[in-house]
Amino acid sequence: MSTELIGESWDKLAGQQEAMVLTFYERLFEQHPNYKSLFPESMSRQMEKIVKTLAFVARVNAPEIVHARLLKLGYKHRKFNLKREDFLNFKRVFLEVLGEYSSEHCPEVWNEACLQAWQNAFDDQIIPYLAQGLEQRMTHSEKMRIINMQTGAGNQLLAMPVWHEMLSEEEVWQAITGTLLRSPQTFN
Repeated sequence: MSTELIGESWDKLAGQQEAMVLTFYERLFEQHPNYKSLFPESMSRQMEKIVKTLAFVARVNAPEIVHARLLKLGYKHRKFNLKREDFLNFKRVFLEVLGEYSSEHCPEVWNEACLQAWQNAFDDQIIPYLAQGLEQRMTHSEKMRIINMQTGAGNQLLAMPVWHEMLSEEEVWQAITGTLLRSPQTFN
């Protein structure tokens, strides 16, 4: 990955990065409206995250550190049931918007070599490690922590008298876990 070209082009957009990312998300949601529901209504924190992540990828010239961060990021995105195709959609729209902004605001660095460096970063680093993070399995302790959190929350909700009137026990567990499950305790 040519972090030098990526870093230089990203740095040249310093005053335009947030506007570029906003344009990117607008276009992503226009072309793929189903993605909109995966994001919070207020995008300010999301935009801050992507700018920091891109700056990190552009500036850190230590592949093992970048890989670890991308794996973790992919792992965090498992809850959205994303596939490699979703990352390819992200890449295509991102590079399109990046090219437009770079051509306008820093044409001296935006050329075929720079575009190729960004494409290689996505194809060789970003997408493979995000996808690998999506496929990672949770450890037993991670699974138990989630089950305990869900069980504790379910038991607290079931202990509230109002839930007896509004929802069945199965509906409470479905709301908590996102699936229809039998609770670990019998409701009397």
